[in-house]
Amino acid sequence: ENIEVAKALRKRHENELDFTKEAQNLRECTRDMQRYGVEPSLVRIPRVVDEICTPNVLAMEYLEGTSLSDAIDGEQHRMAKALGRKDGEELKRELGKRMREHFENGGGAG
Repeated sequence: ENIEVAKALRKRHENELDFTKEAQNLRECTRDMQRYGVEPSLVRIPRVVDEICTPNVLAMEYLEGTSLSDAIDGEQHRMAKALGRKDGEELKRELGKRMREHFENGGGAG
């Protein structure tokens, strides 16, 4: 039983660490975003540099600009201000607290 679990974990880790698969995921994500009309107008996904990618190396173009994580933080900050909160961190804490209370009180059961 433990051997099967170990084999499954190993296979999962091998897949996650195979950068040719990650490159394939990036290309698929780019196609999906283009199909929905958000890439490259709203979002840019770095292009894979196939010539130097291997299972151990993932090479992508460098993009200047605002990172996705910074854009999300900025939007959370704007939303927090619009809702009368100090900043995005305060809003996240308050939402987290409300969600914990909701589920601790049986919310969502059903």
